[in-house]
Amino acid sequence: MIKPMNQKILAHLPSNIKLIAVTKGRPAIDIINLDTQDFGENRIEEIESKWEAEPLLRNLLNNKNVNIHFIGKLSGKKIKRIVKFCSYIHSLDSIKHAALIDKAASDSNKIINCFIQVNLAKEPQKSGIDAGDLNKFIEECNKFHNLKVIGLMTMPPVDVDPSPYFQELQNLAKQNNLSGLSMGMSDDYEIAIKYGANYIRIGRKLFE
Repeated sequence: MIKPMNQKILAHLPSNIKLIAVTKGRPAIDIINLDTQDFGENRIEEIESKWEAEPLLRNLLNNKNVNIHFIGKLSGKKIKRIVKFCSYIHSLDSIKHAALIDKAASDSNKIINCFIQVNLAKEPQKSGIDAGDLNKFIEECNKFHNLKVIGLMTMPPVDVDPSPYFQELQNLAKQNNLSGLSMGMSDDYEIAIKYGANYIRIGRKLFE
């Protein structure tokens, strides 16, 4: 169960910010005590084993306005399963994957809200498109009917000041008329908010 100080995190967030509770690796009893409707998972296998197989979470998903956000690396062969459970995808960086998401969403009669992942630091170990490819990528995504690009996502390099990366993503979003900014985690979400983040992904800090 989360402690009072962690409830305080939720209470002091501006009303326009959606907190995504990152619940990967967490048992059902921890999750149902979180005062949020948005949950982040990074593996479809864990989503299925928890949100489909666990009665507590299955009931939560069925009976409340709960959203599961997929925050992990996409795999084409798993997209249909991801779309079944998730309302949001934060890691779109391939037109091939966009087409698969759109097809699966159309087959399920739903709209999937997507963030394009931008690799601002051009780190080879991270997914994401280059900032220079963003305009064309958005144009291609806008051709789909059941995939909606609502914003951008980035993860700055570790152990550096994240401010320049957050500011650059904010500028890119403004240039492309996108309102969603998915950035900021347990250690840097307060900085991200200063640069316009309105979707923050917090895991460890909720459970300390």
